[in-house]
Amino acid sequence: MVVLAKGFLKMTTPDELRALRRDNILIADFVDEPPRKELIGEIDMLMASSLCGYRDYLSYFPNVPASHVTHHVDTRIARCEEASTEDFRAGYFGELVNTIQHEDIEELVDFNLVDTSKPSNDWINALENYNFHYAFRQSRGIDGAKPFLKGFVAAHRGANMMIQKSAGDASFYLGADYPYLMDNDASPEEIAEALRHARDSMGGPEWHYAREIMREVQARSSLQHVLGEFDDMLKAL
Repeated sequence: MVVLAKGFLKMTTPDELRALRRDNILIADFVDEPPRKELIGEIDMLMASSLCGYRDYLSYFPNVPASHVTHHVDTRIARCEEASTEDFRAGYFGELVNTIQHEDIEELVDFNLVDTSKPSNDWINALENYNFHYAFRQSRGIDGAKPFLKGFVAAHRGANMMIQKSAGDASFYLGADYPYLMDNDASPEEIAEALRHARDSMGGPEWHYAREIMREVQARSSLQHVLGEFDDMLKAL
């Protein structure tokens, strides 16, 4: 059994997969890359790391078995049940081209670049400094179905978060009444105002309600949960 990662799937050919498939069962994980249709006929199982991706696989490739396996949190990140609420500290973690920045937002949010082209622990070490994760996403043409990884990381660190409704699986995991879920067309000024509201709500009923939801997200993205889904996928082969 061979799990094909998205980097390999970008470069491989149907002929290469056909040769590999002679002695192996092939599971393809395109993650957030649009699936290459010319490869689908050589794949035994599609592994979807997002619910949006799983839905798309069922719709577009009904003849190929598909399983949802929640995207795991980087195992180097220490789990925290509750981030400190002594002061409001908001941070963004990711590629800067993928988010919305504005001078009003930058007054309230630290932007931590995560460069996935090289290994680094700097951003992981910085996670402990924040109790609120800014995860507003800038839509790009190259995007496929995005896993809710920024939400899983925030939940794993015992933090609340802000994100827009249209960002991948955000609405599914957070629910329509999550206090810091934003409209898709929110302007930078509106985002900054919502961040100030989140800061002022810290320790109050809204903050605690949001934490209840994030604790559920933490449980639904725990390593034990992910491994259970992976095991279920193997049983379905």
